Amino acid sequence: MLAREKSEFRLHPLFIIGLIVFSIGGIISSFTSKMPMESLIAVVKYLYLIGIWFWLGTVILRKETHIYTAIFLWSVSAAFTSAGAIAQLVGVDIIPGVSPATGRMTGLTEHVNDLGGVTCVVLMPALTLANHGATRILRKYCLYVITFIITAGLILSVSLSSLMAALISFILFGIMSRKNIKRIAMFIVICAVCFLTVSFSIRHGGISVLDRFTEVAEQKLSYETSASRLDTYHLAWKSISKNPLVGVGTGPHAGTTETGDAVHNFILLNWYESGVFGLLGILIILGSLTIVGIYVIKFSGSENMRSLSVSLLSSYIAFLVIGMAQPIYFRRFGWISAALIMVLYAKHRRQLKADSMHIMSTVSSNGWNHEHNLA
Repeated sequence: MLAREKSEFRLHPLFIIGLIVFSIGGIISSFTSKMPMESLIAVVKYLYLIGIWFWLGTVILRKETHIYTAIFLWSVSAAFTSAGAIAQLVGVDIIPGVSPATGRMTGLTEHVNDLGGVTCVVLMPALTLANHGATRILRKYCLYVITFIITAGLILSVSLSSLMAALISFILFGIMSRKNIKRIAMFIVICAVCFLTVSFSIRHGGISVLDRFTEVAEQKLSYETSASRLDTYHLAWKSISKNPLVGVGTGPHAGTTETGDAVHNFILLNWYESGVFGLLGILIILGSLTIVGIYVIKFSGSENMRSLSVSLLSSYIAFLVIGMAQPIYFRRFGWISAALIMVLYAKHRRQLKADSMHIMSTVSSNGWNHEHNLA
């Protein structure tokens, strides 16, 4: 911006309002928190993540090729993470101090749910990049391999919430996209990869998704994970009932419940930590990103950009789904698709401004020529 000698600020107005309202809730709750400084720092970190980080993306990623490059690097990163899960499955401890949990793999993350979150959010953009982002055969096959490795990582995490998020994301992508034989064939291939991954995992001592789903279904609310989440929900709601306006403070320590765990629900977590203003702010932020996602799909200039926009919105929906079951709002991998949606919005607004200036310049030039001819 210094080189161009002009500043740009093209975030959606509703999104900015959400940031302001959330900030008010976070600051007020920090003053009454048991850890005020930590809570204030967490609010600043959060505003950096979905404020400055988003804005920086709109400034730097200006061309269509920039966005494709960002998604490619994001996909490669997730594939390396998933490759770590495959290594763990065959007996290689890829990260010191982090080991698979009861047959579930972590990959290059700290927790099995993080691996599930990373892979389910990036899956649809990676698949779209393989279908539309490459023209050379070798590069296209490499992108398909990356997508398959990401799918394997998702299966090996055995995270039910992540698998549900990926399924919903894929269904929404299919509904919003135009029917295509290539997508149907890709779906069949992905199902085959899932089947092979599950078979390979069981053979090497892992557990299958069906086994865990059956275990959860049989134990229902008495299942250990479900019971702990319900306990945090109960304690959070109890605190909200006493004081719905002001929260307990934001952050991994200030915002934990008496159980020592954070609330595993995106909406309830923000109300519990930042009060009613934090809840309202995050709802405005999430709603504005959905509106922007629909906007960029509607005004996509080409079929490739439309598919890209649909995949990013589907990815963002996957992030919201896992956010209902995991405390993920400081996880950058979840916000990448939302940031890229805002980048597409800024790109379109920039193009509209350039077109309007061109029209005004043309009209002005034609008017001057007309007056000159009359003279």
